[in-house]
Amino acid sequence: MENNTTIHTKEKQLLEARREGLKNAENTSIRPHGKLWDMDVFSWYKPNIQVLTNTIHAFPYPVIWVGNSADILNAINEDETIATQLHAVMAIDNSKLALDLIDKKEIPNVAGTNEVEHTLALVKATKHKNTILLFSASDENWENDKKEFDEFIALHQN
Repeated sequence: MENNTTIHTKEKQLLEARREGLKNAENTSIRPHGKLWDMDVFSWYKPNIQVLTNTIHAFPYPVIWVGNSADILNAINEDETIATQLHAVMAIDNSKLALDLIDKKEIPNVAGTNEVEHTLALVKATKHKNTILLFSASDENWENDKKEFDEFIALHQN
């Protein structure tokens, strides 16, 4: 028979594992943020590219996707048909994204900067009613990118 100390320790371990699991789920699954400039806003950190492309296809409106250029390029290379779902793509880490996507004429707006703040400033120029704003980040700076995005949303949301 286990003593109370052992049971108490196991309970603590289970609670900590659950807390950690919830924290990871929050950071690695899509998160809704409500409305911004008549657009539905979502964020997704460290997304699985295949699941992300399926999600983009499932959205009822065109998507403005702000994210890491590697994720954007990998998604489009994996499933070129998502280009028809994209109203705009904007890289937060590559000012040459437009050159990388020059043959993807289905995407009306392509831009890139080397700063999250500058890329998010471009969102206002491409905003469109009945559009989804999707922000993703997965590089080594994803936590800083998340913080900047959350601050941007808090500042600009009604």
